[in-house]
Amino acid sequence: MGKPSLRGQIFFGRTGRAKVFLEGSQTIPLARGASGTALHGDFVELFRLPPKKKERKRGKERPPRFEVRKIVRRETDEFLGYFSTEIGRPVITSENPRIPIPFKILGEVKGINEHDKVLAKLVRWDPPARIPTCKIVRVLGPGNDARTDHKGILAKYGLSQIFPPNVEKEANSFGRRSYRQEGFAECFHYYYRSLGRARF
Repeated sequence: MGKPSLRGQIFFGRTGRAKVFLEGSQTIPLARGASGTALHGDFVELFRLPPKKKERKRGKERPPRFEVRKIVRRETDEFLGYFSTEIGRPVITSENPRIPIPFKILGEVKGINEHDKVLAKLVRWDPPARIPTCKIVRVLGPGNDARTDHKGILAKYGLSQIFPPNVEKEANSFGRRSYRQEGFAECFHYYYRSLGRARF
């Protein structure tokens, strides 16, 4: 009979070390390299490893060691990242420091410039692949452009830059009255109109 497994959600620190939070309050730290193909936020299944030979000989009690053996559910789907070329190979690096591993790109990369910010979608990461694969959903623009950051925020949360007709109608109803007369109405109008003109 195999050893019992545990299930929980994995979270990576900024240093790359991972912990798995089980149901309740129990937390299991993982050694480097024991996270398998898990990404930040995934639900995983842990397998308990046998003690090392040196530990068995010395008879010392050590905390049990675990490793990720199965991805129960992926939480990473679409993510923001930057396009670059490493050793002649195009990759996407996530802007989330808790996902430090590069992604190889599936499909064409024509028309993309170095350091462009993109919205990417995870395709797969199965053993024995060393890095995950993604595809580019949308090129947002130069990575050092404030407008690109604005587009990235909307893309990250699934928001549209095109406002519904009723919102446009309400914004237009404020007209061009002065800020002093109508308080924040003019700022409100300008905000909605300026965003409505923008496009991906």
